[in-house]
Amino acid sequence: MLSHRFLLVSSAAILVLTAAAAHAQTTDDFYDISVLQNVYLTMDPADWNNLKLHYLDNTYYSANLQWQNLTVNHIGVRSHGTGSRSGIKPALYLNINYYDTTLRFLGLKATILKNSAQDSSMLRDRLAVQVFRRLGLPAPRVNSARVYMNGDYIGVYENFENVDDFYVQRWFNENTGYLSEFQPFTSGPYASGYHFEYLGDDPDNYAPVPYSPDNHVNAPDTVSLQGMTQAVNQASDADFPTAVAAYLNLKRVAHYVATEDTLGEWDGFLGDIFGMNNFSIYRFVNQSLFELLCTDEKDTFTSVNRELFHNAQTNVLTRRMLAIPDVRTTWLEAAMKIVTILGGSNGWMQQEIARDYAQIQAAVYADPFKLIDNNGVFSVMTNADFDYQIQGLSDWVNTRPGVVTSAAAAAGFTLSPAGPQLNTGGVVNAAGNLGTVLAPGSLVSAYGAQFSTATAQTPSVNLPTTLAGLTLYVNGFQAPLLLVSPGQVNFQIPWEVASGPVTVTMVSNDPLGTLGNTLSVNIGPYSPGIFAVTHADFSRVTASAPAAAGETLILWATGLGAVSPSVPTGQPPGAGVVAVTRTNPTVTVGGASGTVLFSGLSGFAGLYQVNVQMPSQVAAGTATPLVLSIGGQSTTVSLATR
Repeated sequence: MLSHRFLLVSSAAILVLTAAAAHAQTTDDFYDISVLQNVYLTMDPADWNNLKLHYLDNTYYSANLQWQNLTVNHIGVRSHGTGSRSGIKPALYLNINYYDTTLRFLGLKATILKNSAQDSSMLRDRLAVQVFRRLGLPAPRVNSARVYMNGDYIGVYENFENVDDFYVQRWFNENTGYLSEFQPFTSGPYASGYHFEYLGDDPDNYAPVPYSPDNHVNAPDTVSLQGMTQAVNQASDADFPTAVAAYLNLKRVAHYVATEDTLGEWDGFLGDIFGMNNFSIYRFVNQSLFELLCTDEKDTFTSVNRELFHNAQTNVLTRRMLAIPDVRTTWLEAAMKIVTILGGSNGWMQQEIARDYAQIQAAVYADPFKLIDNNGVFSVMTNADFDYQIQGLSDWVNTRPGVVTSAAAAAGFTLSPAGPQLNTGGVVNAAGNLGTVLAPGSLVSAYGAQFSTATAQTPSVNLPTTLAGLTLYVNGFQAPLLLVSPGQVNFQIPWEVASGPVTVTMVSNDPLGTLGNTLSVNIGPYSPGIFAVTHADFSRVTASAPAAAGETLILWATGLGAVSPSVPTGQPPGAGVVAVTRTNPTVTVGGASGTVLFSGLSGFAGLYQVNVQMPSQVAAGTATPLVLSIGGQSTTVSLATR
C-alpha cells in the first residue's frame, strides 16, 4: 500500500529552541477551561447586602473586579438571571462599562457569573457549549471560578462569556449588524409559549418582545424580523426553502436545533415551557441573513430518553424544515455527529466530565452557598447532592448515544454515500502501515476514499484538528492532522484516548459537513514503528552508507507510549522541555543488544527519537534485523551493516 511519507527534517529544525515571547493576558486566559479561575470582587458591604436582599431587582452597584494581576474599578454589578435568581447565592452580571462607557476588561464590556442554581452539577453549560463549538456553531466560552466578595469566599460560579458585540466580533469578524436576545412573552396569547408564529404585518410587534435589541437599541431592525417570520409562516411549501434562505441558513439551523435535541435541552429553541427560549439572533451587516446564537444550555444532559424532534412539530419553523427531506436528513446526521463527538464509554465527554469534576470538586465542597433546585425553591445542597449530579451526567453520557442512534435509525437515517469512506482495516501505524494495536500519541495513517477533494499538509509543528475541511474523531477526541488527501489521512492518536476498542470517524467539508463511516480499532499503551534509521549526522543508513559496530544511530519512531513530562496532543515538547519515554525500549541488531542512550519525543508531535549505540560486534549484511521493543511490543526493520 503506497503512502505519503512523513518528512524527517534536519537536526537544526529538530533541536533549535526559540525564546518564548512575553505572554499578554487575553480573554482566552480568562475563559481557559483548564484552569479553575479566581475572581475577586469588592463592593460596599451595604450594597452587597442590598443586592442579596433585592435579588429580583436589576439595580446596579459599584464594585471593583480583580483577576490575576488585573484590576478594573467602578464597574456595575447587578443580580442576573430569570428563574435562577437567589438571595442565598446571587448570579451576577458584571457590566464593565456601566459607569464609564470607555472602560474595558481584556476588551470585554461584560461577563456573567452564573450561580448554577438550576444545575447542581455546575457543568452542564460548559459541557454543552463545547459540543456546539465542535460542530462549528457559535457558543460562549464558559469555565468555572472561585468567587470572592470583600475577601469572603462566596462559592464556585460559572464564568460565562456574554453574548454581545465583542462576542459577535470574535465569531464573525464584524459587530455592527443587529443583535437581539429572545425574550419569552409574559402576557397575551403567547404567554404559554411562542413557537415562531406570525405576529402580524406591523414590524413593531417584533421588538422589544420577543426580540430585545442588544445594540441599535433605538432603531432595531424589526423589518427583517417581520420579514423572516412572515416567510417562515406564509411562504408556500414550494417557495419555503428559497424564501426562508434569505433569512436563515437551514443547514445551520438544523445543526443548532439538533444539538439541543440530542443533548436533551428542554428550555431551548424547542423548549417545553416558553416554547422558544435562551438564544440570541444576529443579523449580518448588509444582509437579511440571521444566525442563531445559544445563550444558555443548563438544561441539557437531563432526560436520557427524550425523543428526537421533541416539540419540532409545534414550532412553525422546525415543522416546515422537517417537511424538506434534505433538511430532515441534515438534522438526523447532525444528531449522529454529536453521538460521534460524545465518544462513548471513556470517550471525550466522559473524560471531560471527570476532568472538570476533579478541577472543581474541592472548591465546590468548600462552597458555603452551593444551590440545589427543589421545584423552584433553592436551598444549600450537600456534597453528596453534588456528587449525585455528577454521577447523573456520567450515566447520561453512557446511555444517551445509544438512545439517539436507535432513534435516528428508526427515523430512517443512513450515511450519505458522498461521505468519507474508511477501508476495513484501514487505520494503521504510519511507520510501515502495520499493527493491530495503536498507541496514544502515535502517528497513524487512515486509508479509504472521499476524504477530501485536494491534498493538504500542515505547515506547522502545532497540528490542526481540521485540515482541507476534514475533521477526524477518535472516541470523540479531535485528532491532530498532518496530511489530508482524497484517499489517505495521516494523524496523531490523541494522548487522552484510553486503552481498549475505540471508534474512528471522519466528517468532511468542515464540521457541518458529511459524516463518514466508523471503524473500531484497538488502543494499547505501545505500538512501536520505525520510520527511518540515520547516522548521528542525520544521514540515512543505506547500502552505500551502512551502520558500523559501536557507532551511534538514531531511530525515528512512533508508538513508544507515554512520556514524562506529558505533552499536549498535537504539539511537540515546549521550548527547553525534554520529554522522555516512561518505559525504556530495548534495541537489538542481528540479535545482539545495543545500548539505548536516549528515548523520547523529537521536535514533532508523535515522532520519537531513540539514540542507540550499536553492539561492539555486528556481522556485515544488507538486511540485518534491527528490533525495537517496548512494553512487550516490537517492530523490526532491515539494516545495512558492515
